[in-house]
Amino acid sequence: KTTALDFDDDFMEANAQIRDGMGFQQVITREYDGVGLGGGKYQCSWCIGRAGTYYSYQEAKEAGAFERHTGCGCTIDWTTSDKVTNDEETGAIDLPF
Repeated sequence: KTTALDFDDDFMEANAQIRDGMGFQQVITREYDGVGLGGGKYQCSWCIGRAGTYYSYQEAKEAGAFERHTGCGCTIDWTTSDKVTNDEETGAIDLPF
């Protein structure tokens, strides 16, 4: 794992955690790089098992979506919505930005 990739992953995970705690709706996606191990000779079942789309920080964290192994080239994307879930009664509201 490179220093830049490590910094990016840590930043993404921290922001996802903070915004999740604030009630923002999120989508965290981990895509398998298709390269695998052994110079592309073998698929990486570890990465394939963590690939997917998650709709909360906790769900992504529990699935290991933010984790990497040496040489991992998976893509981890995080997006947040401009909607905040207040509670079950009010649902989602649009923020003024």
